[in-house]
Amino acid sequence: MATTDEKTLNAGLWEVALGDMLIPAEFLGDIKTKIAMKTVEKDTQAGTSKRRTNVVDTAEATFTLYLPSLDFLGKIFPEYYARSTAGGGAVTFGGKSVKVAEMPVNMHQKGAETDENDVHFFKASVNVDFELSQTTSDDPSVEITLNAQPTENGYVRLGTGDLTKKSVYDVATQRTKAVAG
Repeated sequence: MATTDEKTLNAGLWEVALGDMLIPAEFLGDIKTKIAMKTVEKDTQAGTSKRRTNVVDTAEATFTLYLPSLDFLGKIFPEYYARSTAGGGAVTFGGKSVKVAEMPVNMHQKGAETDENDVHFFKASVNVDFELSQTTSDDPSVEITLNAQPTENGYVRLGTGDLTKKSVYDVATQRTKAVAG
């Protein structure tokens, strides 16, 4: 009989690091990650076969962000943000040429001591396609979609960033670091 020392991944609170900014669990609704590899089909006299390739077709994450203020969108879309000298600022879409911000993204279960269950996008951009929800019963929110971009490391890593020792993702440096002890 096969045995395992695997722990069960339980439901819980998650945090999302966009670059060096940590979005706490208190601002996040559900997070959904989608990864799909391209497939190729071949019609033969024996029938149609379909097989997976090693090419990523889709690598994205979507989450609901509950906004503490509209100004907070400037942290999500820094390339569209202008800070005011009087406090706050504005996010303006269109009207100027911008370089789309790309950053590493790491999703980590709050309180977990290591990164063994992290979802990590090596480089991602934030899709500008959202609806701002302003209702009488809920806090203002937007649904944010992150699109993973190709890197020499791939698109997405599920699990630890260091296969030789226990590690955790450091938001400030945007890198994996060893866990002390």
